[in-house]
Amino acid sequence: LFAPKLAFAQSKPVAAVPKDAPPEGTTRIYSVTQDSQGEWTYLRGNCKIETNVMVLYADEIDYNSKTHIAVFRGHIRFEHFINGDKIQASHGKYNLETEDGKFYDVKGTSPVKSVERPGILPTLNPFYFEGKWAERHKDRYVVHDGFMTDCKMPKPWWIMKAPYFDIVPDDRAIARGAIFELKHVPLLYAP
Repeated sequence: LFAPKLAFAQSKPVAAVPKDAPPEGTTRIYSVTQDSQGEWTYLRGNCKIETNVMVLYADEIDYNSKTHIAVFRGHIRFEHFINGDKIQASHGKYNLETEDGKFYDVKGTSPVKSVERPGILPTLNPFYFEGKWAERHKDRYVVHDGFMTDCKMPKPWWIMKAPYFDIVPDDRAIARGAIFELKHVPLLYAP
């Protein structure tokens, strides 16, 4: 069997901040209902928090304007405009100022820069990852107990499972204790 080298060439997406994004230093919050108690604002129904670098959607968000911490639950969608990474999760916590947080029951995509050289398997697909939980540390993710691939979902032809992945969007992904599995191998050559 031919096994490709475990380095991947990817195309870098065009990172773009939406034209209607808030100016730097401004946080916009939206929801069906809002209740404020001191520095906390409780958002319920179709919640959205947006800065000039990211947007976060959830069913419920508790936001502290002093600490910049958002605690969120239900149908989480997170997008970082600059890095191009996208996350879905069931719940989590995120600091809008430091860009650190945790996402649980996580699924996401992370673009990786293009590398053109012999021995590298090129693809236009971003890394796709899933895990029990993931930490976001400003410019990187640490995904726990999950898998990753650069195949189209939901039927990847390969996945790499590991208890730990360190992913830097637009740069690299490192797995520790990984197991490489071939799933649905595509027919590359017709007889």
